[in-house]
Amino acid sequence: MTLSKLILLSISVFFLLTSTVGLALVLQLQLGVLGAPPYIITISELLYWLALLAAAPLWGRLSDHIGKPKVLLLTSLCSSLLLFLFTFASTIPSLLLLRGLHSLAVAGFHPTASAWVSELSTEDIRARRIAVYNQGFSFGIAVGSFLGGWLLDRFGYRHTYSVLAIFSLICTVLSYTMRSTEGYTSIPSHHIQRTPFTSSLLILYLSTLLRKSAIIGVLSLVYVYMRKYFGYSPTLIGRLAALNPLTQIALMLTAGIFADKVGRKMALILGFVTSCLAPITFIYATSWCEFALGFIFIGISFAFYISGALAFIGDVTPTGKAGEYMGYFQSAQGIGGMIGPFVAGILAHNYGYTTFFWGMEAFTLIALMLSLLLPGRPTK
Repeated sequence: MTLSKLILLSISVFFLLTSTVGLALVLQLQLGVLGAPPYIITISELLYWLALLAAAPLWGRLSDHIGKPKVLLLTSLCSSLLLFLFTFASTIPSLLLLRGLHSLAVAGFHPTASAWVSELSTEDIRARRIAVYNQGFSFGIAVGSFLGGWLLDRFGYRHTYSVLAIFSLICTVLSYTMRSTEGYTSIPSHHIQRTPFTSSLLILYLSTLLRKSAIIGVLSLVYVYMRKYFGYSPTLIGRLAALNPLTQIALMLTAGIFADKVGRKMALILGFVTSCLAPITFIYATSWCEFALGFIFIGISFAFYISGALAFIGDVTPTGKAGEYMGYFQSAQGIGGMIGPFVAGILAHNYGYTTFFWGMEAFTLIALMLSLLLPGRPTK
């Protein structure tokens, strides 16, 4: 994959993630205005993680058979059409239905794109190539939350959905321009290796599930915690939260180089160690500076963890199954995204916020210990 095509792919995922993250914010607010109870609003987020769990491996497997560019085009086009349909939805059931369908569509883009970058990169530069792609991913997360709120304040729900659909459509156009590849379209089924999961992949998926549970669990309640016990304004909370994706963007390429030069395992371990530092920082935080440090730890963690993890999967994946195995990685994150907020809510409600943070700390520690079992140099 040429550098220009890699940058184009990174820009594509930026536009898609901006629209997807913006949708999550705007939809929650609209459901609240329509009088949806809290559990209905949380279902809108649960639908996204369920879609990752169920659809990501299927999209990945499809991309292995028909080619990555075709799946990128299909998923982004479906996303654009569904976002336009949001402009006509005005009831809670219709909004939730569209949210579920949209989540099923976008669940296929990231694992397919990650697999494509991995397949068309040599082992010595795979992590940094993936890091370049992931910079667009993280930047989209950072911009999406801001853009969704800004558009809603100025234009209302219908026009906001239209603008988000245009962002997704830009991704579709860019995906169309990438439909021709450097000699790669798809791999015939009789050439696809049937190698089963290795124990190292299972360890990586399980540690991913635990880390995702902890981080999403923390993020599901830490904003309320800062507002309730420290009286921070929504503006300050938003600025502190933005430190997470901004740190990811700043360190992503460095993390990729680190994973290529020092090793996938060391990048993963560094990612899991900094994951452990986040909950415990929030436990003892008493000022905005200390909360800022917690969000920075989350950003550092993601940059090194994701660079090491995706490169590791690319190193060990059998020929012709990169999309499917990246899909399983997304599924592990989907399970974590569902477990984390559920456990966090139970702990905080029954035992208080300190116990909740310690519970998330336990998840990260177990993930770290599992990562120590990974091989130093993975092989197929």
